[in-house]
Amino acid sequence: MKKYFALLLASILMLAVSVFAQDGATTLNYYNRTSQTIRMLVNGNPACSGDVMPGGYCVESVNPGTYLMQATNGQQTTAGFSCTVQYGQHCDYTVNEQTSQNFNPVRTINASAHYTQVQLLNYGPFNADSPIVLTTTGPQPSTTDAGQSFTETTWNGETQNGDFYMIGVGVYPFNVVNTDLQQAIDGFRAGVKGTVTDQKPITVSGQPAIVAIIESRDEKDRVMRFMMLVTYKNNMAYMFIFGTYLDVQGTDMEAMKTFFNSIQLN
Repeated sequence: MKKYFALLLASILMLAVSVFAQDGATTLNYYNRTSQTIRMLVNGNPACSGDVMPGGYCVESVNPGTYLMQATNGQQTTAGFSCTVQYGQHCDYTVNEQTSQNFNPVRTINASAHYTQVQLLNYGPFNADSPIVLTTTGPQPSTTDAGQSFTETTWNGETQNGDFYMIGVGVYPFNVVNTDLQQAIDGFRAGVKGTVTDQKPITVSGQPAIVAIIESRDEKDRVMRFMMLVTYKNNMAYMFIFGTYLDVQGTDMEAMKTFFNSIQLN
């Protein structure tokens, strides 16, 4: 695979990752009625864009579904409230020192453990047995189709015969959901102007995933085949891609299988 095509794929991958987004019609609304600065949580993960000052509030955009709304002061956490929202609806969660019993010290947590960051130590957010070294320039800022800021890190590498491995990890200010998986497959397929020839649902590290085979043609009418696996965990989306031209020699299919079978989410 030529270097310019690798850059094109990286750009397409970013477009596919950008489709993971809520449109802001469905929200969780948090209100801080305590004397402390606290962090709001959704399903045990940080909600909103930062801590909420006393008397303040914040809004978390979500997809329709059921969510556990909580709050933490960094040492203790509230018992929480489970709320189910339909599209266009919202849930309100007010944190009050009287009703929350000063954050109910019976249940303590390490709040920093809920912050997920992309790191390059052993690929950070995941493990994968790649036949070549995959390199990255680190997290890059981007914006979803719905206008929300997120970061994406892309790793890539090319074998001697031009076969290509690429991984993209997006970190969002909201939780990714099952319906986003198909959107990512469709976004990548559209980006390479290809056709999905096969796909099936699987699980990766206990998380829902989709694996798909996509074929497309370049400007010289050469057929390119991609194997793509997309999955998620909490507020992180993962895309693993292998690409090869069908007319090249020396493609290591066993290495490709090992790559996809070894994927583990951290």
